[in-house]
Amino acid sequence: MRTLGLDLGTNSIGWAVVESVGRRVSLVDKGVYLFPKGVGENKSGEYPLAAQRTGYRSARRLIMRRRWRKQATLETLVKHDLCSGLTTQDVKNWKQDRHKYPANEVFKQWLNIKAETPEGKPAGPYYCRWRCATEQLNLSLPEDRYCLGRAIYHLAQRRGYKSNRISGEEKDGAVNAEISKLDVARGSKTLGQYFYEECLGKEPVRGSQHYTSRAQYEQEFTIICTKQHFLQI
Repeated sequence: MRTLGLDLGTNSIGWAVVESVGRRVSLVDKGVYLFPKGVGENKSGEYPLAAQRTGYRSARRLIMRRRWRKQATLETLVKHDLCSGLTTQDVKNWKQDRHKYPANEVFKQWLNIKAETPEGKPAGPYYCRWRCATEQLNLSLPEDRYCLGRAIYHLAQRRGYKSNRISGEEKDGAVNAEISKLDVARGSKTLGQYFYEECLGKEPVRGSQHYTSRAQYEQEFTIICTKQHFLQI
């Protein structure tokens, strides 16, 4: 008679087969199978690998949605001639293959505006946002149209913080407190106005030093559209 013996571990199974004839018992074969543990380990202890996989999947989806948002914005900008050096086909190629990001040099120059304003500040996207919120642009001029398009695309590249059900209350409270401080500091100015006039060249306007909210970006977009009568184009 043969008997199978198993030793079950967290990431291994040991086994042995013995054969018995009367009172005589002999080993037929033995071994061990190893497999990854069902949990990971860090300084805090064990954690489920499923949660880690969910985190990776959420990060991939976030990147994908950001890409879709940029593509949809560029399609609209190209349609209304608000983007320099880009065609509808360029955007379609990027949508079909995420590695085919538009490499047109004119488009790159539109993205990376680095000229200086008369005041000596960089005339980058924040300058475009400041102009669009404070001046009535002449949209018959290509440079003004592209300035408006760059401001809108810059808004699309950012989303601002918006709480969700899985966020911790403590984190939400800290972030919302910083957003409220920013609202007090900027007053009636849009984010683009405030960052351009008060922060640009003095301190970083990106990163953890400035928490921004989704509502702030939506407000600025509405103000720009109203100021430039953009919805009538």
